[in-house]
Amino acid sequence: MSHHPHETPILDFNPEPGTFVATLVQNKRITDPKHTQDVRHIDLSIKDPGFPGYYPGDVLSMRPRNLAKDVDDFLEYNGWTSIADRPLTIFQNLSVHFTKNEDEKEKLREFVSPEGQDDLYSYCHRVRRTTFEVLKDFRDVQIPLDYIMDLFPLIMPRSFSIASASLTAVQKQQQQQQQYQSGNNNGGSDSRAIHAVNGDLTTGIMDGELEWKVGLCVAIVNYKTKLWKWRTGVCTRWLKDLPSIEDVRAAAAAPSSSIEKSKTTETGLIAREPAQFSIRIQRGTLKLPKDPNVPLICIGPGTGVAPMRSFLHHRIYVQGATENVLFFGCRKRNMDYHYCEEWEQLEREGRLKVFTACSRDQ
Repeated sequence: MSHHPHETPILDFNPEPGTFVATLVQNKRITDPKHTQDVRHIDLSIKDPGFPGYYPGDVLSMRPRNLAKDVDDFLEYNGWTSIADRPLTIFQNLSVHFTKNEDEKEKLREFVSPEGQDDLYSYCHRVRRTTFEVLKDFRDVQIPLDYIMDLFPLIMPRSFSIASASLTAVQKQQQQQQQYQSGNNNGGSDSRAIHAVNGDLTTGIMDGELEWKVGLCVAIVNYKTKLWKWRTGVCTRWLKDLPSIEDVRAAAAAPSSSIEKSKTTETGLIAREPAQFSIRIQRGTLKLPKDPNVPLICIGPGTGVAPMRSFLHHRIYVQGATENVLFFGCRKRNMDYHYCEEWEQLEREGRLKVFTACSRDQ
């Protein structure tokens, strides 16, 4: 990420083939602040003309990065990288060669032997130790800088079910664009059309540019291990604090006395630009029936409602289907009933029937 507050933070050193740059539009908590689980609705904007779009049930993947503080701590400890994933390669590769401590060598050899796999599981995977924690346990292991890339794997992409329907935006944009052009008696060149779908602002075609919106429903991973150490998800922790377009606008409009409440960059500077990063679309395995007259039953407790929201948006706003049923489960209705107002509005309109099960309200 760029540390300069005026630069747009594109978070990739070298974008991978088949990926597209997305801009973070909204990063909003949708669970009650008092609830233990932080769940976010994330809106992304993609303007790449080569973007192929997506379909209900598709999946979006992104490759997160380590937080600056984690990297700094690791560099300081070793006197020089990716440290949040579990350290399988530390044992499988070369670390045994980088210690002069015979006890450490013996233990490391045991971990990579067939007989030591149960011990390796108990020590590393069962309690979810990180690479950094392992290196601090084996204090005499000194890894030369030249071997870092051999020992530390790339952070793997994380995948999330898409919680929106792109065809909703595309078709309504085209329809509204036609209405705008037919009503523009002045023949102006500005062909921008803006409309709202369930509160999500969708920008239409402007000078031939089509803006795609992608919605996600993301739970921020935060838990204690069996060692009583807090763990946070590599991707969701990174995603949680990224500045969105809404955050940047709020920071610009906020008085100086409240500026600390706005999202900042990793250096603590107030974000001047929304975060941008590369994403990839993967085709999902769940498919809707082609006939909109076929009734649809969706079951999606918690964040599992994400693909169901995508299906229902497509069914309701694109196909005009009304035979839709959603079963949703959560803990408390007033704490973690995701998209509650949206479902209630659709139910009042006769386009959806909702059944809820709130386990702590029983």
